[in-house]
Amino acid sequence: MKILVKFSKDWADEFDVEGWKLFDSMEDWRLHYDGITSGEYYFGTNEGWDGSDFSEDDFTVSTLYSDQAQVLIENFGTDWGHFPS
Repeated sequence: MKILVKFSKDWADEFDVEGWKLFDSMEDWRLHYDGITSGEYYFGTNEGWDGSDFSEDDFTVSTLYSDQAQVLIENFGTDWGHFPS
């Protein structure tokens, strides 16, 4: 099983930033979330958020069976779009 986390957040009422990433476990996702909420995330030329701007509402967490995750990996890799790291 894999954990699929989708990210969606509005940036300055100008556009939506979206992406997703696969994690091996909920623990891996929680460690990642703790890391991004204590740092900064930039995209584009100078757009971004301070880690304190993120909330759990910006992320949707789902569990995928291995065969579902494999379809994503084969077609898109383990992540897509803009996902805070």
